[in-house]
Amino acid sequence: MDSIITATSSLSVDEAVEAIKEATVANGFGVVGFHNLNQTMAEKGVECPIETRIVEVCNPKVAAGMLGMAAMVSSAMPCRISVYDQDGQTMLACISTHSLLGLFPMPAEMKGQAVVFANEVQDVLNRIMTAATA
Repeated sequence: MDSIITATSSLSVDEAVEAIKEATVANGFGVVGFHNLNQTMAEKGVECPIETRIVEVCNPKVAAGMLGMAAMVSSAMPCRISVYDQDGQTMLACISTHSLLGLFPMPAEMKGQAVVFANEVQDVLNRIMTAATA
């Protein structure tokens, strides 16, 4: 399984971000953070070489379930969807929830439920990203 899930969008970077925000809510998640890396870096006196945005998304019920199994999972929360320009093409990317899950030790009796959560979240992330590829 690939560690990074990617998609290509026909939308501009900012249009794709708006589509992600709308699809996040439509899929029962919430947008909990947004970063315009170009703006943030410019404020620090550094020019970002490509248009880059990051949308942080979360489902509190799933997050609470995961935290109950392994508190250190919080270091990978919330889920992030990156939107960037690569040679004139808008790209979307997120880290596979299955890859993230493999980073955290947890008791064997909890792994099955953790995989269920990872599957649910990845399905939603995939739907969100697909909605932004139009």
